[in-house]
Amino acid sequence: MKPDNLIFIETAMQHPSVVKLVQKTSQRLWHRVKDETVFEYACYREVGKVLLKEDVRSVAGIAKRIVSRIERWFLKNRQKDYIPSLESLAVQDDNGDEHILEIVDDSSNTEDLIERKDVANLLAEGSDKKRMIVDLWLLGCNDSEISEVLAETFGGKKESHRKAVQRFKRECREKLSA
Repeated sequence: MKPDNLIFIETAMQHPSVVKLVQKTSQRLWHRVKDETVFEYACYREVGKVLLKEDVRSVAGIAKRIVSRIERWFLKNRQKDYIPSLESLAVQDDNGDEHILEIVDDSSNTEDLIERKDVANLLAEGSDKKRMIVDLWLLGCNDSEISEVLAETFGGKKESHRKAVQRFKRECREKLSA
């Protein structure tokens, strides 16, 4: 990746309206393009180029025009790979040899997953912040990583979020032990 492209992307991502527009568009057409991250990269790069090289009156307006142009191009030129069936994927090999792959059924883990989600909902008590903390614990994040995510999501200082996570951890231990 060229260093100039990183500068363009950084410039574009400094504007929340641009990030929101690109994310919204990407979510809308994720199933129609092969790789939506390539779409997002192209959008941020092109918007950043325009913002750095030209005098722009409306960042949101120019971003909307550029993103819609890139969206049309991606839908026309970068079609999603056609996958006829799951079985056809299971028997094809890179060398042309046929190997039947076993498709694993994860329904046996469903009860455990449901139980974990129920416990997580009970601990979160309907709070979005607490629910996020529990979900991040389940993913294996530590307190400092969780506090960074909370600071980015909800605002505020990382240190105060870290202390809140520790308090919530103590509360959860007390609830689970009772």
